[in-house]
Amino acid sequence: NVYWIDVANIAERMSKLRPWQRINHFPGMSNIARKNRLAQNLEKMRREYPKEYSFYPRTWVLPLELADFRAQFDSTGRSSRFYIVKPDSGCQGRGIFLTQNFDSISPLEQVVAQHYIRKPFLIDGFKFDLRLYVLITSCKPLRMYLFHDGLVRLCTEEYLKPNAENVAMRCMHLTNYAINKHNENFQSNENVDAGDVGSKRSLRWFMDYIAGEKGQVKADSLWRRMGTMSVKVIISILPTLVREYESTFFRGAGSRCFEVLGVDIIVDHALKPWLVEVNHLPSFATDSPLDLDIKSRVIEQTMSIVKAKANDRFVY
Repeated sequence: NVYWIDVANIAERMSKLRPWQRINHFPGMSNIARKNRLAQNLEKMRREYPKEYSFYPRTWVLPLELADFRAQFDSTGRSSRFYIVKPDSGCQGRGIFLTQNFDSISPLEQVVAQHYIRKPFLIDGFKFDLRLYVLITSCKPLRMYLFHDGLVRLCTEEYLKPNAENVAMRCMHLTNYAINKHNENFQSNENVDAGDVGSKRSLRWFMDYIAGEKGQVKADSLWRRMGTMSVKVIISILPTLVREYESTFFRGAGSRCFEVLGVDIIVDHALKPWLVEVNHLPSFATDSPLDLDIKSRVIEQTMSIVKAKANDRFVY
């Protein structure tokens, strides 16, 4: 009844679904899961709605926008700003680096380059990012749910603003768990209830931390802004989602698809949330009791909302 599959190429499976079956992906979601398509779709929306789509750092899709990106540097190929460069289809931090030199970027590689957020909000002196879990159960009408927990993933080297000496220190500037878990400073958290220790913590703990440090009003504002941001990201590709869904599925009542997205966010020193990326294949690995607790609740609540029933097939 529920076809749960986490591989990149799912179009072939979708075409073979029976009318009572539901699958855990939407056709067309790659339009935000791929870094270059996410940048192009959000930039298109920002041109029309600059205020509403100011949550994504200025980004260049290379080599498509190479000439415009070169204009950000002086005649020697240097910039006063740092840029973070990411492979279009990379994951787990592979191939990511910081630079202020144009010549360090290959003109042939498919990458995105964006303004680096130099003043992030810090926890105990460490940079971090947030993993939100967003469930989409329908694209027409659009129906979304935001899981009331998530993950906080801390770097393992205390943060300093990037300079020539520390720019290559990946565990200072990159929050990817796959990178930081190998650092000798990585702290595991074996106690789910001990929220204020470890290099990976719960989002629920973080929101309580913000309320304690900055006040409940600011914590509530941050939560609303992150939820609104998630909706706006989906809205940027909604016509495409609907079109691809309707061209793939033409039988069966209700939505045939649902999808759990991992939305990654960095919060800056002014408590403004910035979108990092959207993952349509979020990891459900359970390396720690905290992972097991949070991710099992994500899946349990997802299945509860989807409401697939054993007798669904007899309706068709």
